[in-house]
Amino acid sequence: MTEADHPWLALEAAARRRPDAEALVFPHQKARLSFRQYRDDALALAGALAAQGLSRGDHIALLAENRSEWAIVQMACAALGAVFVPLNTHSRKDDLAYALQQSDARALICSTAYRSNPYLDNVTALRPQLPLLRHVFTFEDDYPGLIAQRHGFTPQPSAPEDTAALLYTSGTTGFPKGALLHHGGLVQNG
Repeated sequence: MTEADHPWLALEAAARRRPDAEALVFPHQKARLSFRQYRDDALALAGALAAQGLSRGDHIALLAENRSEWAIVQMACAALGAVFVPLNTHSRKDDLAYALQQSDARALICSTAYRSNPYLDNVTALRPQLPLLRHVFTFEDDYPGLIAQRHGFTPQPSAPEDTAALLYTSGTTGFPKGALLHHGGLVQNG
């Protein structure tokens, strides 16, 4: 398998070739990460998620506005071999419940709120309906501690044809539909 086959391997290659070059720039957050920092934070998060019992094939949802950690969560899922499930930032309770149930999400990483949408309050109210959702981590309270742990995790990249992400359509005629993307396709698209 090569860097053309898997997002994690592409990031590893970039971090080796250009460790100090800027990989992520989010001016509104005043966040700038080099390829090395991007890789190291994603690896730390993958290790922390593995320490929480998450593993290859588990679905990990993300509910957050555009922020640097978004890319880190996606790459941590790739390193772990988990399926990344980004959720629509405008989802209200019904759509959120549907997506979390339908995706079989075992973990959710989220902002506590965005604009007028109280993500954490909504998820807390929905927890009784989500028996598979074992973990809810927030960027504000949990994320700094998760990436600080630095577990010494060894990446577990999946095969290029394995599912990398489960994305939901806009759901204009009903509930959103899930679309599966594989690792090789993500790299080719990038």
